[in-house]
Amino acid sequence: MSFSTRMALFFYGTPNIVGCIAALAVLGLYFSGIIAAWWFALTVGAYAVGWLATPRGGRFEAELVEKMSLIDALDALSSSAGGRLPPEAVAHLAAIRSKVQDLLPRLDEPGFPAQARIELGNAIRRDLPGTVANYVALPPGFANLHTVRDGKTAKALLVEQLALLDREIASVATDVFGDDADKLAAHGDYLRGKFQPVNFLEH
Repeated sequence: MSFSTRMALFFYGTPNIVGCIAALAVLGLYFSGIIAAWWFALTVGAYAVGWLATPRGGRFEAELVEKMSLIDALDALSSSAGGRLPPEAVAHLAAIRSKVQDLLPRLDEPGFPAQARIELGNAIRRDLPGTVANYVALPPGFANLHTVRDGKTAKALLVEQLALLDREIASVATDVFGDDADKLAAHGDYLRGKFQPVNFLEH
C-alpha cells in the first residue's frame, strides 16, 4: 500500500475526524476567550482523547458466510453490511437474492452442470462476501471520494462488481429456464475468470 493511500485512510478515518472536531472545539474556546493558558496542550489532548475514544467499526466476517446456504449467505451480507453499503449496492444484492431464490429449485437438477453450480456457489459464498468485507473495512469518506483504481473509487468498483454478478446470474436464469446446457457450462468459466474478491487497496 502506498504512503499516500495510508495517509488518505488515516485522514478519512472516523477517529481522525472525531479527534479534529474535539481539537477544533478547544480552539473555539480559546479564540472566544474562555480559555487562555495551556490552549495548545489542551488542543492536542482533545484530539488524542477523541481519536482514542472513537469506537472502531466491526469487520464483517466473510468466512462465516462460506458455510451458509446461498440464500442465508445473501441474507447475512444484507443484514451485517447493508448499513455500510451504498444504496446502489444494496439494490444489486436484493436483485441477486431474488434471482437466486428463483434458481434454487433448478440447481440440483441433473441437467445443471456441476462446474457452473460450484462457481455460482463460490461467487456468492466466498468472492462476494470477501469483496463486501474489504469494502466495509474502508472509512466511508475514503470509499466514496478517494480514487483507488482505473480512476474509480472503491464505491464505484463495488457497485460495478455487484452489477456484473447480477447480470451474470440473470443470464444463468435465462439459460436455466431455456434448458441451454452448453451456455450454462460456459457461465461457470465466466464466473471463475471474471468475478474474484476485490481488494480495493491493491494496485
